Amino acid sequence: MLTSALNLLFAIFIWTNYKEKKRGWKVKKGGNSKQEYLELDGNNWRSITFDCEMYSKVVPRHAIIISKDWGIYPEWAQAKKDEIITRLKSALKDPAYTNIEK
Repeated sequence: MLTSALNLLFAIFIWTNYKEKKRGWKVKKGGNSKQEYLELDGNNWRSITFDCEMYSKVVPRHAIIISKDWGIYPEWAQAKKDEIITRLKSALKDPAYTNIEK
């Protein structure tokens, strides 16, 4: 039984990893009050870290803070602002998340 459960978890891990590499980007929690957008560049993942405010009892429960000054983000992201924000919104959906430009 334990072996079956471990095999299932391993298969889920492999499938998720394959799906993310095929898509070429992912969003993950980057620690307390952070969300990371990662994009595949060849065999390396490059990332942007966004601040995240968490609320306990109100909707939305999380607010992703996107700087109005896009110039603070890495050079590779400069021409991809709209694409990155669209991807963030597709991964971190309402009503649990909202995006705030500050």
